Amino acid sequence: MRLLLAIFLLWGAAAQAQPSDWRIVCGADANAITRDGTDWVLRPSRDHCSRSDAGQRSEISTRPIPATTRQTLAFSARVTLRASRYEAFDIFRVYDGGSGCTPPLKVQVTESGRIRFVSGRVTADRGCTIVDMTPELSQGFLRRDGTEQSLDIVVDFDGHGGFEAILLLDGRKELSGAYVPGDLEPDRDAVFLLRHGVFAQTAFDFEMITRDLSLREVVLR
Repeated sequence: MRLLLAIFLLWGAAAQAQPSDWRIVCGADANAITRDGTDWVLRPSRDHCSRSDAGQRSEISTRPIPATTRQTLAFSARVTLRASRYEAFDIFRVYDGGSGCTPPLKVQVTESGRIRFVSGRVTADRGCTIVDMTPELSQGFLRRDGTEQSLDIVVDFDGHGGFEAILLLDGRKELSGAYVPGDLEPDRDAVFLLRHGVFAQTAFDFEMITRDLSLREVVLR
């Protein structure tokens, strides 16, 4: 795969804006998710997805991305979070359309505010193995006191069902890792979706403002 760090070295000349076309995942409680152009405000909502028992889901998603598509997508936003409790939650996910396992990538904000990459892999017997994609947590913290922070996540899909991911917080590279699904080519109908929001097993009060949300395709020349 291409080195994702090179993407940021070429960012200004190589990135082209693409319509993000975000949509609310499974619906949400009234006024839990509102939008004004590229700005979103997310507040607590019950999880309205079937076959899911999460305590809270206020989440938006891209359209499906075929797993056989080779492309590099850059998510960028300025995030402001105010929360009443220090609960863990997923702020970004690469979702595989419902394999019955943890998604290939969960960008999880821990109780301490540090961030980690968690990955689920379906085993040969259709079981599920959950692993930390990187052994360490981020050095930086996602704050819950209303401080605005920049969040950039780049996902480089290889066209064979795998990808590399890199995360920057406030312009600093914090995490990187790779998802390798196995030796088999992905099913021709397999898809990925990029999801952003507050997805948590335990419900808690919060308000997250996501400003200037963009999703861009990055082309390395």
